[in-house]
Amino acid sequence: MLGRGTSFLVPWAMATLLLGGCNAVTDFGRFHPSDGGGVTDTGVRACTAPVVETCNGEDDDCDGTVDEDFDLMTDPDHCGACDAACGLECDAGECDFATHIEAGGGSCTIQASGGLLCWGPSGSGQIGNGFRMDRDSPTRVDIPPGRTVLDVSSGSTHTCAVLDDETVWCWGANSAFQLGNGSMLSSNLPVQVNEIGPSGDPVVEIEAGGTHTCALTTSGAIYCWGDNSLGQLGDGSTTSSNIPVEVAGIASFDSPAAELSVGSKHACIRTTEMGRVWCWGNNGTQQLGLNDSATHFSTPQLVSLADGTRFAGVTSVSAGGSHTCATEAGGNVFCWGNNLHGQIGNETTDRQGSPEWAGGDDPPWFDQVEAGFMHTCAHTRTGEIYCWGSNDSGQVGNDDPSDALKPTLIGTDYAEVAAGTSHSCARTTANVLFCWGLNSGGQVGDGTMTSTRPVPVLVTSVQ
Repeated sequence: MLGRGTSFLVPWAMATLLLGGCNAVTDFGRFHPSDGGGVTDTGVRACTAPVVETCNGEDDDCDGTVDEDFDLMTDPDHCGACDAACGLECDAGECDFATHIEAGGGSCTIQASGGLLCWGPSGSGQIGNGFRMDRDSPTRVDIPPGRTVLDVSSGSTHTCAVLDDETVWCWGANSAFQLGNGSMLSSNLPVQVNEIGPSGDPVVEIEAGGTHTCALTTSGAIYCWGDNSLGQLGDGSTTSSNIPVEVAGIASFDSPAAELSVGSKHACIRTTEMGRVWCWGNNGTQQLGLNDSATHFSTPQLVSLADGTRFAGVTSVSAGGSHTCATEAGGNVFCWGNNLHGQIGNETTDRQGSPEWAGGDDPPWFDQVEAGFMHTCAHTRTGEIYCWGSNDSGQVGNDDPSDALKPTLIGTDYAEVAAGTSHSCARTTANVLFCWGLNSGGQVGDGTMTSTRPVPVLVTSVQ
């Protein structure tokens, strides 16, 4: 007769052991509730506690099915294989990762498939999913069927995108005609912008500002629409327009526009060959970089240094709330305009009427700069992110509520950065998204609406 504790395995228990993930219990007739499982009267217990299925290629709960709680075809945490985290979305076992990040009033990202996801405030429908409800995690934008997205821009309360057929679609607030579809009705779904140019010029870049929008076409022409109270449409007038109008004076540029950037009430371009910068619109805080106190200019004006030398060799430009920044070929960042919160980055709060060097005596080599509403972020060629300026909502990302008057290191291994109204976002070299700053409307996309996030947090997967 076999007594308690005798080592003996019935054939069923032996098979269980061979399957893996399960353990035999040799005490006959005993029950151990603390183990998280039970024992049969024959003295065999199938699993040890906790009886929870994990994605590991084993049958942890011993029900005969391996990893049944995980769909490797759709689970963003286990996309195609256990622990193969995808970040945004898993489609048929393939990761549909982020290829570009954008921040304005909210946040948006373009996926590898050409899909578009947005999150954050949507009281005017700027998420573009058919509802006027804030979203705290990436939400699919209802773009036209069969189309993919090439470029996207998040304005204060509206969003615009260029599709693969080179047409422009906008959604959200439209009280100032910023959707450009001939009406002033807001829309919680994308609507097509009226024909751009006399023959419907293909668009390569779109930029949404406070209450106006501009587009750069393949021909190098620039068209704008919406509010024009301060000449931000650049057509030589201050008359607002509900359809695209051409920016004047482009023929005087030294070469075609290579890049376009739109701020709250001003806009700037960078030219192709000489890398010069032209700006127009609001100049109330000298954000046009002209060293001129005039309140506004309704046509493009050439930005110059304090000594009158033309500002050239620019590799990227960004128009913010009331300041503007640019990187130049030597890897330096220059900013000008409003500096109330240190957004110029020169360790002062003095307004700058012409480009001012940011970063101190030994700055890193910057290759991208993003001007937010009252803060600035920049990316280095070695993958670092620096931010500075207003930090009342944690948008600098250094866990310090005080303004940062010079570039402050936030993180490494990043591919790009975006600065919004009061938050910031970045994409890593592994195409994972992080955001920080104001989150009262879900701007950082971490699945919460915690008021602020003073350090970078991971953007959740599509919900």
